[in-house]
Amino acid sequence: MSCHEATNEVLKSVRKRKQRKVSVVESEFSVFKGDIVRLFHAEQEKFLTCDNYRKKSVVFLRATGRASATSATSSNALWEIEVVQQDPCRGGIGQWSSLFRYKHLATGQYLAAEVDNDQTFDVTRQKLRGPPGTPVFALVPIPHGYDISSIFELDPTTITRNEEAVPWSSYVRLQHICTNTWVHSTNIKLDPDDDNVRFKIGCASTKEDREAFQIVHVSPDEVRDLDFANDAAQHFDMTVSKWEKIGVMNVHANDRKYLLPQHEKQQTIYLFIYLDK
Repeated sequence: MSCHEATNEVLKSVRKRKQRKVSVVESEFSVFKGDIVRLFHAEQEKFLTCDNYRKKSVVFLRATGRASATSATSSNALWEIEVVQQDPCRGGIGQWSSLFRYKHLATGQYLAAEVDNDQTFDVTRQKLRGPPGTPVFALVPIPHGYDISSIFELDPTTITRNEEAVPWSSYVRLQHICTNTWVHSTNIKLDPDDDNVRFKIGCASTKEDREAFQIVHVSPDEVRDLDFANDAAQHFDMTVSKWEKIGVMNVHANDRKYLLPQHEKQQTIYLFIYLDK
């Protein structure tokens, strides 16, 4: 069975179990496919983040040093919501009966889970593991969205109806469909020598009420600024690489303008003018 066929089977089984209705209760403040959000762990006051660690992309909960944890603005904590449909080109509103994928905005990778063989002791993990020998899982990024391991379900912390749309700022528990486990935090440091900033996040068989995330909606202006910053960073990287090849980096700053092509000087000037606005 292909990944696409397996995904369709999961969709059919979940929809039969929940007996979805045709009518949808929605508003302009509901979660739609394509919305950009941050997932804020309410108990730990940390954001679900994807970033490079030892030249490898990893998913973790990241603490913030800000006075108000919810005011953090890291672009590595931005996720694009995808509502799973049998037709992958179809959009739509996210209902409580829907299935979701989370695409990391900066890298294009998808949130998924795999077996975690880390033997580091953690109280929360031992509590939620279930019977002895039951495997636990860790959240990981994967490159493709069609993998069945990238599908999640939202479990509300309040009484709702399946046909209702998921509103912004909802508090939800995340269930990983493929493994039938629940996302939970840990006190396991990503790096034992780390400064209490990055912590491993996993999945276990037992649902815990305190393992809830707030869906924090991100404004289009912030997403636009991130897109520009990414483009600017790529431009800077390419420019510096060119300068290094022609030896500009070894020349005094006042003399560099005589070595650069005119169009590159103009592009760099325009970039700084935009950044200064």
